[in-house]
Amino acid sequence: MHILARLLSPALLLAGLVSMASADALTTQCGKIIFSAAKTTTDPFTFTEETFNDVPNAAFSVTIPAGTTRCVVVTFSASARCPHACFVRVIGSDVGLEPDQPSNRFAQGEVHRAHTFRFAKRLGPGVQAVRVQIGRGNILDDADIGPYTTRLEVRE
Repeated sequence: MHILARLLSPALLLAGLVSMASADALTTQCGKIIFSAAKTTTDPFTFTEETFNDVPNAAFSVTIPAGTTRCVVVTFSASARCPHACFVRVIGSDVGLEPDQPSNRFAQGEVHRAHTFRFAKRLGPGVQAVRVQIGRGNILDDADIGPYTTRLEVRE
């Protein structure tokens, strides 16, 4: 039994006064894979800016035909050392892929920790510049990532 349910009276739960339902998830409908590619970088990347930085070798150019959309899925796996905190996001032609949250915490601490994130969004026609960005949570300490792998899938 859920701990909260033990603390609340059955009458309150049955009356619907307390909801334990989670928030709705954002769903991106994707079809079969049309194209995929992966890039792996073994050299560490040190970043000194508090704002988001493009991660070297973690970008792709995607051409989407006129009159169509494509589901773009990016998986980013890396080892990171972030003394205070690091945050990761993926941008597709200046639009954030989901989850497009400033709170996508990548790592925190003085030792390298490995993490994997997956982002997805339907993008419209044209040439889309898809890139991974990483930022620091403060201005005090440099941070670094590496090695890392970025995988792109373009789906129907």
